[in-house]
Amino acid sequence: MRPTAKIMNPRQSLEERFFSKVNKRGPEACWLWKASVCTSGYGQFAPVGKKLVLGHRFAWALTNGPIPKGMRILHRCDTPACCNPAHLFVGTDADNVADKTHKGRASKKLTEANVREIVAEADKGARGNVIARRFGVSPTTVHKILRGYDWSHVTNIQPLRRAA
Repeated sequence: MRPTAKIMNPRQSLEERFFSKVNKRGPEACWLWKASVCTSGYGQFAPVGKKLVLGHRFAWALTNGPIPKGMRILHRCDTPACCNPAHLFVGTDADNVADKTHKGRASKKLTEANVREIVAEADKGARGNVIARRFGVSPTTVHKILRGYDWSHVTNIQPLRRAA
């Protein structure tokens, strides 16, 4: 027997649909995402007719309005699957790095000087996997730096956004 897709309730608001996928355990507790998560543990939500968004970002926007351009939504609780708006706050890339460092999660391998060297080597034509080996990081880390997804506060590289 083939599994069937869950049918959306047309009478359910987008907010109701979103929070039906969240385990609200009390105002002070983490509200954990119960549906699909990405590899880093963040909830994933697909508003009707829109691209996939991270659950904590959607929760913050539902509660507080649009996320300011170029800003991140950070967790006070340090729990990626948490969607409790009381645990979320707006910050820059630099705030995110400082928050990670303060909580002991930041990679100690790279410094701002290392990141500048990575960009300079790439500008000279060095391949990402070669750069990654030299600095003892993964090729994904180098890719994220060069595409502006990590360390953009140092490189001033802004990630490309797809047109909506």
